[in-house]
Amino acid sequence: MKKILFTSLISGLLVVPQLTVASSVSSEPLTESVNTAAEITSLYNSNVVDVEISDNPIGKVVKYNENKNVKPMIAQKAKLNAKIKQLDPAEEKERENKINQYFTRIAAGEEQKFTSKFFDFLRDNNLVYYELGKPEKASIGTLSTSGADVAVNQPWVSYDAESGSWEVWGGYRFTNDYSWWGERNLNVDTQIGNLDTIGIHLTTANAAALKNGFFAQGLYHDAPCGGCGAGKNGKESERVSSRWGTIDSNNGAMFKISDKIDGFGGGHAMRWGAGSVRLTYDSKFADAHGLATVYFAHTWSTGSIDEITASKDSFTIKYSNKAQTTDTLIGGQYRY
Repeated sequence: MKKILFTSLISGLLVVPQLTVASSVSSEPLTESVNTAAEITSLYNSNVVDVEISDNPIGKVVKYNENKNVKPMIAQKAKLNAKIKQLDPAEEKERENKINQYFTRIAAGEEQKFTSKFFDFLRDNNLVYYELGKPEKASIGTLSTSGADVAVNQPWVSYDAESGSWEVWGGYRFTNDYSWWGERNLNVDTQIGNLDTIGIHLTTANAAALKNGFFAQGLYHDAPCGGCGAGKNGKESERVSSRWGTIDSNNGAMFKISDKIDGFGGGHAMRWGAGSVRLTYDSKFADAHGLATVYFAHTWSTGSIDEITASKDSFTIKYSNKAQTTDTLIGGQYRY
């Protein structure tokens, strides 16, 4: 994989020299939508609500308002309108798993947002999609590897009226699977380089607590050569629930992930062809404000990610053998 231009973060601002900006998702999701592009645009427009005017945000999109924090109104009105069923522990777990599986695919860019299915899912599960603000002009750097090998997607937030929690989601996907397949050095079922990293950085969560259950979830991508795929495209591979690096819970979480190629009876698939991160915060997140950013870094050969440090104002990844790692890829910085 070829390297992109170096990107650094100083005092909360990205320094991006001679940047070529790429789309946050540079190829079509693996799961095609039954809605056309025009229909998706129409569905989106018809499901965006002004929560100051609308009585019910359940199943809808509420946008960030730069003049007023609308998150407390989202929570208040969603709770008033939620049709909550009494669930036993097993049913609650089943509901959580269903949401995680669907949102993992949405966050990774493997499935299209704003379709009929998407809005039905929000409504049926008493969820609100909170769309973050526009990318910060002073610090945006929506990057991909050379040739758009990887797309790192912008973060977004959902509010769950049943649990009263806020979930921050983000993810990435390889848009060119020949890139990682070519890095295996003719080995087949092998780890590509050393561990990669994926995570979400928040400048602050105020007094909100990061709840247990945060994770990074991998999704398989099949080997791209004719006849050597495993039929695993888009299926869940492994979940990592241990955070890594020097990051306070107010500032999100980073995870180390193993982009190993697995063999399946003659076919092959890579565990982290795409991936997502979920951070869950308690009800106090309604009063939080700051910037959210999705980060991803990939290694091959002898490249290594050695250290991650984050605080309110900065984010740093230290590497060994930098020539065989991507620079830090980001999905832009967005206000919540």
